[in-house]
Amino acid sequence: GFLQSQIPSSVRLIVWAAGEQSTQDGVLDKAERDALAAWLQLGGGRALLLSGSEVTWALDKQGSKASADWLATWFGARYGDDDAGVYSVAPAAGAALAWAGGSFDDGDGHAYDVDWPDVLSLVGASALLEYGGNKGIAATRYSVGGATTMLLGFPLETVHPTATRRGL
Repeated sequence: GFLQSQIPSSVRLIVWAAGEQSTQDGVLDKAERDALAAWLQLGGGRALLLSGSEVTWALDKQGSKASADWLATWFGARYGDDDAGVYSVAPAAGAALAWAGGSFDDGDGHAYDVDWPDVLSLVGASALLEYGGNKGIAATRYSVGGATTMLLGFPLETVHPTATRRGL
């Protein structure tokens, strides 16, 4: 795996783009989860952004108790639903974001059609983004042990145009 050795303590930000990885491909095996947890436990303002349309489906809904608990412990979130049914996101009510919102790929050729963007359920985290049409929570933010985690229920790399993705 990618994280066979410990992550250097000098690293302050990790962006983990899981895309559409799911149960068949594997999303964060135990060694990767353990390495990320050890790194997050160092605190010191570290931040982990995890994005993907099947992360909560694979780790919580279809995963083991250990993977579901890891998700809840480090992201304050769980699986809510398997498909938001929309391709737009906007700041959640009360979220202090300067970003106005945008959309991710619906198959228009920009990246790839995001088939089943996960709807997230809060278990301690704050909602950052909501899916359009009141379809549920699309992204969360969580503070844990001096670190911050963010979870996106859709792949970050599919947000378009590029300027909108950079804004996010």
